[in-house]
Amino acid sequence: MLPFPPKKEEDFAPLFPPEVLRRGLAYFQEGRVLRVFRVGERVFGLVQGSAEAPYQVEVGPGLLGQCTCPYPDFPCKHAAALLYAYVEGTVPDLAPLIEALTPEEAKDLLKKLAVIPDVALYLAEALAPEKAFLEAVKALRWAFRLGGGLGETKALSLRLDRAGREEVEAYLEALLEAPFDPEPYLRAALERYLALTPRLSFLLNLYLRHPSEALREAFLQVAGERGE
Repeated sequence: MLPFPPKKEEDFAPLFPPEVLRRGLAYFQEGRVLRVFRVGERVFGLVQGSAEAPYQVEVGPGLLGQCTCPYPDFPCKHAAALLYAYVEGTVPDLAPLIEALTPEEAKDLLKKLAVIPDVALYLAEALAPEKAFLEAVKALRWAFRLGGGLGETKALSLRLDRAGREEVEAYLEALLEAPFDPEPYLRAALERYLALTPRLSFLLNLYLRHPSEALREAFLQVAGERGE
């Protein structure tokens, strides 16, 4: 595995599709990387894309990470731009500084950071992930009503590994209201749901409302495992 965080372009470039890497470099050169910082082996940042709000990007070893952009695959051009900004600048590792804080200093720092909107989003997900996920699902429903929501859907799908059964059920129900074909996102959410002691009655209800292949397969799998 290539070293991470990278020290030079060659440490991450081979892991990107050429066109994605080229567009990421262009984004970096255009000054679209608004913020970049490192915590241990992970690099975080904000990258201005085509949307009004900048995308939140997180990249770790093996180029595993996430971005709130609507691009279906990762790593995306925003991740490439972030890594170009990282290797071209001097970004301190915050982990040792955080570990040196006393409990009171850490609490005071968090209170100060919580008033910064972009940072508050990270804090909400870290400190109360279930509540933050449900709030994001609520916002997703509003986006669907306005005819959008694809970017929000992708962003939530990247957070499924930290969601519990209640949160995944809320996300699955919301997906049925999507103004686009939700099948790929249903499959991703159902994969997580099947690992969380799924409710057969819930799956049946979803299937009756939206008879998709993904829901049918999930229902039959759970029914078969339980001998029902």
